[in-house]
Amino acid sequence: MREEHGKCQFLSWNTNFEPNGRFSITFFRDAQRTQPIQTERGSWSAANGKNEMKTDGVRTPEIYEYKILDGNSIHYVNTVTDPTADCQEDYAFTEHRIRN
Repeated sequence: MREEHGKCQFLSWNTNFEPNGRFSITFFRDAQRTQPIQTERGSWSAANGKNEMKTDGVRTPEIYEYKILDGNSIHYVNTVTDPTADCQEDYAFTEHRIRN
C-alpha cells in the first residue's frame, strides 16, 4: 500500500505470484481493496536477490532487488526508474502476505 498522504497517489494492491512463473497484480483505490482500478498480468522470475517482472504488453521488465524480512514480508527496491511510471517516488516498498 502506498501512504495515503505520501508523495504519490494512494494505491493498494494484491499480488499473486504463481509457481509457473506468472503473476497478476490488482490495484485498488482504497485500503480495503474494494475499488479496483486495473489488473496487470505477466511473467516473473527471482534469483540472487533480484526479482524481474515483465508485464504483458510492456516492452521493458521491472527489476527489483529484494530482501526477505520474515516469512510474510519482503522489501523491494526498483533498480531502474521508469520515466513512464505514474510516480517517480515509488521505488521502494514492503509487501506483506495476507492470508484469506
